[in-house]
Amino acid sequence: MNGQVFQLTHFQPQSSLMKSKLANDIYYWYFTIIRTAFLFFVYLVRMAGFWNHVKSNNLIELEDFENKIKPSFLKFANCENLEEYKKKNQNIDPAFYNRKELSELMKEENDIEKKWKNRVFIQYTPRGNILMFYDAYKSGFSYYCDHSVVPLRLLNAVAMKYVMNFYCLDFFVDEMEFTPNTSPLIQLLNEEDNEENEKVKKNFNRLAKNTNIDANKLPFLKQKTISSPEIRNKPEKYEKRINKFIYLGKFNNYSIIQKKKKNTILVSNTDYIFKNVNYDDYKRIKNKSKGE
Repeated sequence: MNGQVFQLTHFQPQSSLMKSKLANDIYYWYFTIIRTAFLFFVYLVRMAGFWNHVKSNNLIELEDFENKIKPSFLKFANCENLEEYKKKNQNIDPAFYNRKELSELMKEENDIEKKWKNRVFIQYTPRGNILMFYDAYKSGFSYYCDHSVVPLRLLNAVAMKYVMNFYCLDFFVDEMEFTPNTSPLIQLLNEEDNEENEKVKKNFNRLAKNTNIDANKLPFLKQKTISSPEIRNKPEKYEKRINKFIYLGKFNNYSIIQKKKKNTILVSNTDYIFKNVNYDDYKRIKNKSKGE
């Protein structure tokens, strides 16, 4: 072959192939054994009741937190006379007891909504810090918390402290945690929900006359109640109202600094008017200053 040398670049000795196969086999059995051991360990832990123990501790912690607050709330909610009742609701504006008046107020910027958003309450709980305020527009308790899922009973406990702190007992409309709940807002909110549901039914019936859909079974009707058959002299299924809670995000999303609106300066001859106005008002004042 004229002294030429050919290199076998893709040739591997038999011993090298055997070593590679052996390494793969060892890795496979090692992974299989470790995985099996881990699954067996998890099974033993579950059989030993470890997860139930953790769950049990969480429930005990939640119950302890609730038991520290509820007795004080029940004592606070026990009004012996009208004067005491008024005192414990002294911060609630009369507009809250007139839903139509409140609805009209909420259509524009108003002091009532701002006032309650500034009445902030912070409470440390088994789920971390919760920052809560009452939302006058949504008629519920808005809150910030690092946990997006918080048990209802824990939120109710914080709401109890909120109404005690800001003397707004009637805002607590839950009939499950507090029975009997005599807040007049319960009936007003129920009537408001019924009116909204009737509007939805009428609108839907108008669009679905030729279908077999039952408007009474619409899934999007407004519901803030829980069925309870326990009350006498009521329909077979009496609907108990619960508090409304609105989750606004993590605790650090709350901004303490309130943004201030800049005032618009209008010049009318020698008079300076400091006022928040729109463009139509500006044109009207400007034309008036020209004598038009």
